[in-house]
Amino acid sequence: MTSSDKIVSRYGLVLLAISLLPALIWWMFFPGYFGADDAYIHKAIVDSWVGGLGWGVNPGSPVGLSTAPLFTLMMSALAQFPGDLLFKGSLVTQFASVVGCLFAGLTASHIGNNRAAGIIACLFAATSAVLWRLTGAFMETTIAFAAVALVVHVYYRLCIPSPDAARPIEYFGLGVLCGCAALLRPELGMLPFLIFASMVIMSVPCAIMRSAAMFYGAGAAGVFYVIFALQTWGSVLPSTYSAKTTDALNVLNLKILIQLGGVVVSSALGCLLYTSPSPRDWI
Repeated sequence: MTSSDKIVSRYGLVLLAISLLPALIWWMFFPGYFGADDAYIHKAIVDSWVGGLGWGVNPGSPVGLSTAPLFTLMMSALAQFPGDLLFKGSLVTQFASVVGCLFAGLTASHIGNNRAAGIIACLFAATSAVLWRLTGAFMETTIAFAAVALVVHVYYRLCIPSPDAARPIEYFGLGVLCGCAALLRPELGMLPFLIFASMVIMSVPCAIMRSAAMFYGAGAAGVFYVIFALQTWGSVLPSTYSAKTTDALNVLNLKILIQLGGVVVSSALGCLLYTSPSPRDWI
């Protein structure tokens, strides 16, 4: 093993050690905590679905209660194996937390070709109190976090340092990842649009063609969801969506739009500025 290989290996071990922190926090301070009411709603749906009683909590009355259908399907597959489902699901969300922190560090180091930036990014992610609270919970949140980290990492791997080398099929795969992320958290449907904006800012060659391939990939995941939802509980929008809206705005919720806008303004635009090759790209 060369000296450079040893450095890379040590760097990976440092990132892994930092990424394990949220899971260690769970084992040290919150063992047996699987989340609040959402965790048990998810489990009730899984138990009903696996038991052949329909997608819901009342036997024979299928209802789209889950806004994270991919998580529910993942836990349904996990339920086929012996052992306590809540504990098995907790291990999965802990693993997802580790993966998300790792990819956060790897992406930051790749963008700036700077290992120190990777360690700082990984440290910021691993010391998030919100991530500590959700790691180990029987919920989709940490898996969605890992999915976002993976999507961003794959995107920058395609664009840096050789944006003209990636093929449309690779962007199609990126779109499928974005679509799957949206099936974990619906607000992650904004990912393809943010990636498209970044491609325009970074002047990625053939941005329109590659973006089209990405949107086709995301659309493929969306078509799967629509078919599954209509066949399983008979509607596209989950019933829980209406619980988060108002009678006057049963499709558009201004409060949620403001919250999502805050995420975009505070985080996404900053990332776009950071990855822009030059301030002149904004002129």
